[in-house]
Amino acid sequence: GIVEHIDIVPTLTDLWDIEDEYPVQGDSLLPAIKGEEIIKGTAYSHTNLRPTAPTYVSRRTSENKYIAIDSPNLQDALEAGASLGEIRSWLMYCLRYGFFGTQESLHTINDGSVDEDNSVLAGDTRIAQSMREKIGKLQSESESLRKQLKDVADHGNGVSIDETTRKQLREMGYL
Repeated sequence: GIVEHIDIVPTLTDLWDIEDEYPVQGDSLLPAIKGEEIIKGTAYSHTNLRPTAPTYVSRRTSENKYIAIDSPNLQDALEAGASLGEIRSWLMYCLRYGFFGTQESLHTINDGSVDEDNSVLAGDTRIAQSMREKIGKLQSESESLRKQLKDVADHGNGVSIDETTRKQLREMGYL
């Protein structure tokens, strides 16, 4: 099955036996940890490592994989406090790959493998639009959940998180 970052919170709440107060995306991986099989058909990924790094967003179903790479604009990078070295890296990336702005691709999945060399985006904009809409909804829900998790971490709400775990969650961007 497909495992994704949004499975972390449901796994932790399941592991710590915390009642789900808020709606949560993802599935607990605790059954898999215990050796049970889990079956998932859709995965979502969102990566943004620093203000000058491109944002990678993808959504995979059993039939398709949609990828959007968004290069940050210079103004946003400067406002985020990017160093001259980071801005140089950003510019080199954009020049190397020949794009500024957003680049999208849509790939078909055959027998479980993705043909990432051939994008079918131009041939089926309907699927890409559907993927974009679902990604937008997931991003909104993910931000809401991140704020809720930060609130729990900051104020306790009956949950005890040791400093090592708090540091790891902070480094992963959850707090």
